[in-house]
Amino acid sequence: MDNRICPGCGKELYTFRYPLTFVMVDMCRGCQGLWLDRNELQEIDTVRCLIAKSKLTHHAHPSAITTMKAWLLQFIDESLAELTC
Repeated sequence: MDNRICPGCGKELYTFRYPLTFVMVDMCRGCQGLWLDRNELQEIDTVRCLIAKSKLTHHAHPSAITTMKAWLLQFIDESLAELTC
């Protein structure tokens, strides 16, 4: 596995798959920066809009927001909601 380093603070990034997409999000545990490759934000936005229009089913229950990953996903969703749809 190649270890990626945060361009913001120099700490190691960890990667997770954004739900219902093929997007791999890189996140820094240090500065909490998020790093996406080209067009990945557009893919996340498209999926979120489809969910909002009930074209896709989102399986996460709001009470399940207990882990860092779940918190991060909620943060991304709320941030994107302010910009799109």
